[in-house]
Amino acid sequence: MRSYGLIGLAETLLAFMVFFHVLNKGGWQWGTVLPASNLLYGQATGAFLATVIFCQIGNVMACRTNRQSALPYLFKFNAWITAGVVFEVAFIVAVIYLPELHPFFYNAGFGVEHLVFD
Repeated sequence: MRSYGLIGLAETLLAFMVFFHVLNKGGWQWGTVLPASNLLYGQATGAFLATVIFCQIGNVMACRTNRQSALPYLFKFNAWITAGVVFEVAFIVAVIYLPELHPFFYNAGFGVEHLVFD
């Protein structure tokens, strides 16, 4: 219940908020159809995917214990978690910023200015 009902729902809502924020910052209007080949659509999907990845990184850090505060565990080294986080960050950077991968993931690179909430 916690994983799917609470954490999953919160991650989904945050990812969709970022997706629509990037679209709105790019001048998109509700009801306008964007093809998958549109740059703005690609930036929004890239931001959505990055949000999911970084939420999962936060999730793995927060869920290292179910009964105690996760704060003491944040600074304990775990080679598997560290390797997974490094891989995930490298993967999302490659997927978003390597144009050769864009046709497979239907996304595009975006800048920090797309994520700033006004």
